[in-house]
Amino acid sequence: MDRLLPGHLNPRTIARQRNAGGSNRPPITQCGGGQFNGARLLAAVNNILKGTERLAVIEKIAYQGAVITVKLKAEEGENDWAAFLSSFLNCFRAVVKERVAEYGATSFWPEIFLTYKQGVEPGEIKYKDGYLHLDRLVIFPGDNIDSEMGAVGTALSAKNENYQNMSNLFISEIHCGVIQISNYSPLSAGYGYVELPPFLKNKKAIINVQNKDARCFGYAILSWWKAKDNKGDVPHLERPGYYKEEDFHVLGLDKLSYPVKPEDTRLMEEQLQIKINVYTYNDDEGKIITPFYFSRYDGDSKGYVDLLFFLEHWAWIRNFSRFAHRGVYTGHRERFWCKRCLNSFYEQKKLETHMMYCRRPDFCEKV
Repeated sequence: MDRLLPGHLNPRTIARQRNAGGSNRPPITQCGGGQFNGARLLAAVNNILKGTERLAVIEKIAYQGAVITVKLKAEEGENDWAAFLSSFLNCFRAVVKERVAEYGATSFWPEIFLTYKQGVEPGEIKYKDGYLHLDRLVIFPGDNIDSEMGAVGTALSAKNENYQNMSNLFISEIHCGVIQISNYSPLSAGYGYVELPPFLKNKKAIINVQNKDARCFGYAILSWWKAKDNKGDVPHLERPGYYKEEDFHVLGLDKLSYPVKPEDTRLMEEQLQIKINVYTYNDDEGKIITPFYFSRYDGDSKGYVDLLFFLEHWAWIRNFSRFAHRGVYTGHRERFWCKRCLNSFYEQKKLETHMMYCRRPDFCEKV
């Protein structure tokens, strides 16, 4: 949650303040508009909100305005899920129509930030931050937008219901809905070394081999295999000189066609007999992490590997907790992560209960 919201809108900050007896709601500040010319889009969205206290604003978050967010701020103290979701989907529909009409095929990421409460007796109530999101949704000109919005609403409601049922939670307050927007551009193939953004580099969670050829996917897999084979005690895995040609032969990496494209991940799983998850990020800093591919391989496997694909380059995610943590990981308390939706839990049993829902094929049909 820290990745998108300023401190005064961060549900985690609000939860801490409430648990400590602080104020009910920090003040909301109008967001800046950046260089993106979204006047027509913003007018269309706010026209839908007439008669309510909800407000839509536009923020520039990355790539000089090529990637933007539309944020729908909830009414003061709002906790009516159905009412807010209806407004959010209406705004989402207006955003889609305007953006697709102007730019053609477009990628969208819908998210809702809220605070849940647990307990009903005074002095026993605890607040927990909530973050409901879906993976990338690509809409093309001519698509049935109403049908797409219906699927989005169903998926978000399922996540909200799952989150509440799992921990006996109730919605305390809905803060905002966020729609990330970018022009649709299919990811191309990985080629050559690319330096990590400082935010991700400082986490010390990723092995990024400094190769000079097109085999960065092979090096990423090999770095995982070397650490696994030596029980993690391997220095300088980022140095390409550490790897020999025979290493590529052992896993069959020498038979792959390089550079490897992200959309070929399923084929790579079958060919290498390795379960692979792929993640990427949608901003300049590496703070907005998005799952790109979740392993579907169900055959005999040599193991499970998490890869990062960014700027046409592959790297191995060595420590997933450090990587997925919203800030710089301190390691003060262990978290158990759902690698499919990036929610975390402090207890293994809660994660296992969550996964019963998250792995269902009907849980998020569109994503």
